[in-house]
Amino acid sequence: MTRRDIMTPRLFVSPRHIMTPRHIMSPRHFMTSRRITRRPVMTRRGMLLVQAGVMAVAVAARLLAPGWLAAMMLFSLGLLPLVLLSPLIAAALALPRGRVGGPAVAAFAVTDVALLAFAWAFPDSADASEEIAVPLAALLGIGDPLDSGGRLIAAYDTTGRVLTAVGEAGLAGYLVCALATVALVAVLRLRRRRAAPAERPTATAERPTATAERRTAAG
Repeated sequence: MTRRDIMTPRLFVSPRHIMTPRHIMSPRHFMTSRRITRRPVMTRRGMLLVQAGVMAVAVAARLLAPGWLAAMMLFSLGLLPLVLLSPLIAAALALPRGRVGGPAVAAFAVTDVALLAFAWAFPDSADASEEIAVPLAALLGIGDPLDSGGRLIAAYDTTGRVLTAVGEAGLAGYLVCALATVALVAVLRLRRRRAAPAERPTATAERPTATAERRTAAG
């Protein structure tokens, strides 16, 4: 090995190998790398599992309240909860494949909180107008119990009024948030569909550049 080979190893310190790879130094490469290495907030599969769990908890909570709403849920063979949960189900199934961004996760989280507030606090009417059945009251034993099992409480006391207000606000918030989530998911799918054709020519155009750089480096 000569002194020249020791001092100037062409393979490592040649300016050609440092300066010529334009596909590495180009802004397009940095943008592509940023898209690839950005960590997802949640995957589509994980979001579907979370939504399925939330809906199962909501349906199970309503069965704790022995009122007319629970009876209609049973007599309809699940059709009533399916109709009520249809916006959330549609939004979850319509999610684009792959990464679920922060805005979509936040929208689903707010919708889930509203749904659970409605499921646990919305009063179910009993035989008498002054009696209500609330899942949260039956589970925690709060309120003025009107039967031996503690499943019915008074609608006119403080606990009954607070739970009624929370349940009604949860129902209204769920309907609004669920429809807004459906609209957001539709916009995300439209953007993803429009961005897909634009990314394919970019990837195709980068291949000749990479091939030319390899030939230059080999020469």
